[in-house]
Amino acid sequence: MRYNRIFLLALALTLLTASQVRAGAWTMPRGKLYARLAYSQYDADRFFDLNGNSQPYSPGDGKKRDFEYKEKKKSIYLEYGVWDRLTMITALDYKECHFTYLANSVRVGPQVGVDKAAYSSGLADVQFGLKYQVWSWEKGVLSVQGLMKTGEAYDHRHTGPLDIQLGDAQDDYEFRLLYGQSLYPTIPGYCNLEAGYRVRSQAPSDEFRYLAEFGLDFGPHAYARAKFSGTMNTGDGDAYSGQVDANGNEIDLGTLEVVMGIKVSERWGAELGYTDDVFGESTTNGSTWTAALTFYGL
Repeated sequence: MRYNRIFLLALALTLLTASQVRAGAWTMPRGKLYARLAYSQYDADRFFDLNGNSQPYSPGDGKKRDFEYKEKKKSIYLEYGVWDRLTMITALDYKECHFTYLANSVRVGPQVGVDKAAYSSGLADVQFGLKYQVWSWEKGVLSVQGLMKTGEAYDHRHTGPLDIQLGDAQDDYEFRLLYGQSLYPTIPGYCNLEAGYRVRSQAPSDEFRYLAEFGLDFGPHAYARAKFSGTMNTGDGDAYSGQVDANGNEIDLGTLEVVMGIKVSERWGAELGYTDDVFGESTTNGSTWTAALTFYGL
């Protein structure tokens, strides 16, 4: 209940703001607030093994049964301009997770096995950060960003045999370099490149993080963007003792996201996006649909 109130408070803050704005490497003008409220659903019934092969069975079961994983997520992302060159970042997620081992591929004698389902919901990871514009020129910008991710919202909650952990329940720290370039007047759009390093405080491996984004305007009221992003583990994760063919503490993942958006007004925008897991290791292989509202104002 307490976390629901936190989510509703952040939602109320979001609804006080408005418009479509380019984020990425660009910092917010002083006193301006960009907010994105999103609902997404992730579905997976395959798993990337240790060698990057996509397998149609569950990683956590020695019988290699079919599985289904569904994750519904409500997200809030906020950027506020402290100064013209300094932006404060806050992000939080509320998740509902369902995981089912399917029994249709396993038989015990003449009987078909029983499905095993797990479920969890609640406030998940919360992120806080600062983005600073180091250098800017007529059409481009170079920025640095520091970010902290914490799992305190669910770290101390009881996790029973039918619960799914909502994250890795630890604090992580990330440094990122961001480059943005306007393509006007040649092309009505922009590109954005990012590279970062995330320090994991417990068992999982540290990670290199990268992103390449291209955005395009279709007149004054419509736009689109494509974004390829990924994580690559550094190989220093703790040894994994589970009887599976992948180390859950060392994960690689590359995703491709395509978003179409409209500018409803000077302050309001709406987006629809699709994300596909292109490659990975030691993680699920699925896809995500996302609907979002964007705001810019104050």
